[in-house]
Amino acid sequence: MRKNRSKMAWIFIAPALSVYLIFFIYPSTQAFFVSFFEWSGFSDEKKFVGIRNFIEISGDESFLMSLNHTLLILFVGGVLIFLIAFIFSIFFR
Repeated sequence: MRKNRSKMAWIFIAPALSVYLIFFIYPSTQAFFVSFFEWSGFSDEKKFVGIRNFIEISGDESFLMSLNHTLLILFVGGVLIFLIAFIFSIFFR
C-alpha cells in the first residue's frame, strides 16, 4: 500500500519536475558556466576568463543603475504587496 502511494506520487511529480529541470535548472546552470568564458555566442571558440566578466560588469554604470532599479522594484513592490495583503486580512478577518 505504502509503495503504491509513493509510486503514484512520483507519477504525478515527474512531469512537473522534468519541465522545471528542462526549462529552468538546465538553462540556469548553462548560463552560469558560460559566464566564465569570453564567447560571442555564435562561434565555437570560447576563451576562459574566470571572474573577469563579473569584475568588468561591477564597474559598469549602466549595470549598477539597472541593478539599483531592479532592487527598488523588488523591495517596493514586495512591501506594497505585503501591505495590501495585510490590510485585506484585517478587513476580511
